[in-house]
Amino acid sequence: MLIFILIGCQQSSNDTTQQTSAFSIGESFHVSWQSDLLFVRISQGEEGSWWFGIAETDPTLADPWTGEDCHNGDTLDGETSIVWCHPIEAQGTSLNFGGSPTSLNPELETAMPVDGYLNQPMYYFVDVITEECFISGDGAQNYSDLCTNIVPMDIEEPTE
Repeated sequence: MLIFILIGCQQSSNDTTQQTSAFSIGESFHVSWQSDLLFVRISQGEEGSWWFGIAETDPTLADPWTGEDCHNGDTLDGETSIVWCHPIEAQGTSLNFGGSPTSLNPELETAMPVDGYLNQPMYYFVDVITEECFISGDGAQNYSDLCTNIVPMDIEEPTE
């Protein structure tokens, strides 16, 4: 009986208690936009089991860019389908700007342009062991079919 109740709570996307209680396990998510790279790390998460994705939800930069959102991906030149997701190292991961979308090294670079910051970004973190995901930022509600854990994240935006 208890197992049935837990499964029922997990599948309810309208239960805000479930959405925030998943975050209470202790992870905290950090994204820092720097002059030449994007730095991503997780505090209190199991080392080596996390991946990071990002999407632009406003079409001012790249129609909007979704190729690094871990799920939906993007289509280049009308036929090349790409979906990138970035592994997060225990000490954090630095992703250099300006990688090619067709030959991206997801451990070292992002296809975000060298001038960096996205207009209205959405951030996505997933634990590949438990498949539990956490999202934040503009457009997070557009990913509610993939992830219902909308949580606050520590986002350090570029200074001008």
